[in-house]
Amino acid sequence: MNARTADLFEPALHEIRPKAASLIVSIYGDAIEPRGGIVWMGNLISICAAFSISETHVRTAVSRLVAAGQLIGEREGRKSYYRLTGEAQQEYLRAANVLFFERPRPERWCFRTVSEPEDEERLRTAGFTPVAAGLWVGPEWIGPSAIAGLPGTSVFQSAQSGNPTAVAAFARAFWALDELGARYDGFLRLFDPWLTQDSIASSLGPEGCFLARVLLVHAYRGILLKDPHLPEDATGADWPGRAARRLFAELYIRLSPPADRYIGASFQTADGALPECTEKSMARLKSLHVLAGS
Repeated sequence: MNARTADLFEPALHEIRPKAASLIVSIYGDAIEPRGGIVWMGNLISICAAFSISETHVRTAVSRLVAAGQLIGEREGRKSYYRLTGEAQQEYLRAANVLFFERPRPERWCFRTVSEPEDEERLRTAGFTPVAAGLWVGPEWIGPSAIAGLPGTSVFQSAQSGNPTAVAAFARAFWALDELGARYDGFLRLFDPWLTQDSIASSLGPEGCFLARVLLVHAYRGILLKDPHLPEDATGADWPGRAARRLFAELYIRLSPPADRYIGASFQTADGALPECTEKSMARLKSLHVLAGS
């Protein structure tokens, strides 16, 4: 990491302090999954070293991800490569759909009675929260629901109340929106200075841009995937999640051309280099251009 990159990273790194396993998940989700899902262990070690994570911690984290069914190891000669499992690929794809592709805000609430405890995690992931024993409430999405067809559930839909103050009070009573909003504010404080630097891509160079993009994705992923994405009346017009969304999109777009060149020049599989761009990676950028209004 050159001095220019280090100066840019220091405030964000000091606050975020990424752990090995979660950073590796961010690396796979950003760079590896849209390019086939496999990479050389040496690349992971090199990237994590730029974040002051030792080789020992990287190898331990990878072993734990293998044990958790996220990665599968492959050997070619003396080199080790790690591939996303089929289940992990689907999980990472769902996360990418939230990170890079816009969904319309739901227009109404959905109440669900739940009799199967194993369904509760799926409900939480979809933005639901319990309001009473066996009764959960969350956003009703336009189009196919992430939780459609859960066994043991009954569904009751409710239109907006027409009173934004009451809706916002209801939302804050059951979701930790103040805490989530503070995390979005922190993201804006850390990364907004990056946007004011018009020459950020040229001054960082390909490797620096890739590292910056990894840190950006890592920070934003940790907040966005906890966001229940409630109807707009529930969060208010000044909800910082909207500004964070635009900031993420604009920075990702700026950093991506040199970052993608670095991936194509540096990332290895047993069959050769990873491609600089793929249909999947280009679809992400196309969507982010829409989000950024560019």
